[in-house]
Amino acid sequence: MQSQLDMFDMDPTDGSLSFSLLGNLAGAPWYLVNASYRQFVNIGICGGTGCGKSSLVNALLNFSPGDIGAAPVGTASLSNAPVPYIFNDELIVGGVGKPGKWKPILIWDLPGAGCKDYPQDTYCKDLGISYFDLVIVVSSRRITEIDKMLVSELQHARVPYFVVRTKMDIDVKNDHLDFARQEEETMNIVRKSLLENDVIASFLVSPRRPTKFELHQLCLNIYAWIMCHVRQQVISDLQCPVCTDTLPSMSDCSNNDTMMKKVVQWKVEIDRTDGEPLGVDVDSDNLEVVEVLEEGLIPQWNKKHANCAVKVGDRFRAANDVYETNSVIEECKVAKLLRIAVVREVSVSSEDFDLIGGNGNASSLLQGLELRPRRCYHCETLFCFRCVSMLALECNGGCDAICPSCNRLMSGTSNSSSWMFGLDWWWS
Repeated sequence: MQSQLDMFDMDPTDGSLSFSLLGNLAGAPWYLVNASYRQFVNIGICGGTGCGKSSLVNALLNFSPGDIGAAPVGTASLSNAPVPYIFNDELIVGGVGKPGKWKPILIWDLPGAGCKDYPQDTYCKDLGISYFDLVIVVSSRRITEIDKMLVSELQHARVPYFVVRTKMDIDVKNDHLDFARQEEETMNIVRKSLLENDVIASFLVSPRRPTKFELHQLCLNIYAWIMCHVRQQVISDLQCPVCTDTLPSMSDCSNNDTMMKKVVQWKVEIDRTDGEPLGVDVDSDNLEVVEVLEEGLIPQWNKKHANCAVKVGDRFRAANDVYETNSVIEECKVAKLLRIAVVREVSVSSEDFDLIGGNGNASSLLQGLELRPRRCYHCETLFCFRCVSMLALECNGGCDAICPSCNRLMSGTSNSSSWMFGLDWWWS
């Protein structure tokens, strides 16, 4: 197959020699050197054999398997050599920000780990994974030892990476046929399995159904990472690193003339079958929460769902579809599953309210959309709310975003070797 690099009409040898003046190329794999890799942003797609790497490449390129120039898939995929493809970044801008200027982007379809030519033990060294700007680890059906090895190697080499769980359409279909599960339930089960294997921030995708699941969010996160790391123009600390818009000051947030009051409602689902106390004090006249205790079912809920935590001043509107005040109180005393409707009045700007589609996203509204910039817990980089909300992923009943600057969950605590799960947005 002829490489798409021919589109640039360059001599790979000349390119490599000229770029050797910019730094030591010793140790770089032959295929990257021959491709004059320093002239490009290089994104590697890796994983075990048969995990769907080539299909993901085609989905990112907006190709169908039979299109001219598409990556060979299935039985047609016979090559064990890394193959580069030109990535059209215009496909992923998606309204996040202004088009940036950067080097052309190459997506590398890498051979599968564990195949004859690239054994698992030396895979990362043989392919020079540490020379890539960004790596996407592809996994299908379950997390394997190969997946864990790749993540560990990338963390050790400090190479930014995303984890993609592919073939979600097959899982959803099988779960529906076998267990009558709905799509959301299947995705939650997959998320839980990933969390149990210390894969915290992942994207659930289906190359066959690119408009469903989280392929678009993967593309947006790729775009955001490029904007933060390989943009040629310099931006100030007062600008969002992704969209370059000026970050509002806190005084602008609090004195915004367009702020308006909105009532937000969400559901708290807790299991009280063992008779455990709720852990809150509620005014019996209007069902307003006057105190949240340290122990109890609702404090436990708050720790796991900080974006939808119950706070002082919130009000119980209903319990198990019972709305009358005295009946709600009695319903909450019964030892059974409880679905409590909680309401809160929030201040929100008209711009942010329109951005999230009115009342369609309570968890986002609850994060205080007073145009406040969001600060990454780890690297303390500030981003505008608009960018953070578009990059956010659903995680274990809440939502969080991968920081485009340090590639960790923005609100979680973390050690040096893994992302740790967290749900709070952190802002200035």
